[in-house]
Amino acid sequence: RVPRQKAARNCVGPGFRARLLRSRGFDVPDRYADDDVVMLRFSHQTMGDINACAHAQQAHETMLRRGGALDPCRTLRFGRPPPRGSIWEGAYIDDYAVGAVVQISDAGTSLDAAADAAIVDKARSGIAAHGASYQASKRVSAAEVATVWGTMIDGKLGRANAPWDRILMTCSLTLEALCFHRVTYDIVVGLAGLWGPILLHR
Repeated sequence: RVPRQKAARNCVGPGFRARLLRSRGFDVPDRYADDDVVMLRFSHQTMGDINACAHAQQAHETMLRRGGALDPCRTLRFGRPPPRGSIWEGAYIDDYAVGAVVQISDAGTSLDAAADAAIVDKARSGIAAHGASYQASKRVSAAEVATVWGTMIDGKLGRANAPWDRILMTCSLTLEALCFHRVTYDIVVGLAGLWGPILLHR
């Protein structure tokens, strides 16, 4: 939760008459008259908060460690060399990934999946102990090719690239912009922002 003083400024959306919200079943405090204009206010940190990502990252890592996952010996850290072992894991805000270095002949097989299954189970139990869970639609297991933290990893070819759909979309937008005689500064900045993550994959 955020302090009361900050929560008072943590408002979103347009204002509504208290009467309207009450008629829709919202619990509007009695101190507001029916004709008063009220807004939705969050008493916790929202996604747009300047510290939200840092706090989400810390909370995620803490839950994983309490479950027995995210061992420092196998955890990927930005700006540091990769772990020396054959199993790597890491967390990025709300995403968690485990990768195993295996022989090409074992990739995608039950042998490959068994290498890191125990770690994944620990991670899930750590998250579940705090009343949370990972989104089922984002789960990928024993995959030869997968997109992790915005990077497409091809275990067969040994490559890591930006996802092809993102590359094609950025190329298409860039070509569209070049067809115009003039573009605004904001468009140029936007295109540069799209190309940055793609060109970092080299």
